[in-house]
Amino acid sequence: MALPALVAVLALVLWGVTVGVTQLRCVSAARAAAIALARGEDAAAAAERTARAVGRGATLSVTRAGDQVTVVVRSEVAGGLLPAHVVSATASAIAEPAGAASVDGDPAGSPRHPP
Repeated sequence: MALPALVAVLALVLWGVTVGVTQLRCVSAARAAAIALARGEDAAAAAERTARAVGRGATLSVTRAGDQVTVVVRSEVAGGLLPAHVVSATASAIAEPAGAASVDGDPAGSPRHPP
């Protein structure tokens, strides 16, 4: 009787770890995609990078409101015998001005040190 209970508990723990790892991947991918899109990267390239980071089932939703870019990454964790669980992460970034190249976070043409 103890062995089936132990297997069930182990399966729940492994499923929980999988959900946690997928959540961390979604957070990281959402942050990276928001930054990339704010810098002017193509949305298709950001979606491809998100799929590589999280997994093929990941979806990327992008919303722009003024100069703010908001990204939502969602992924479903299959549970086998357990129910599937959807994890998501949201990240936002402010779009860089058009034509402003940056070096170490400084806009192009700005002095490194004030005079």
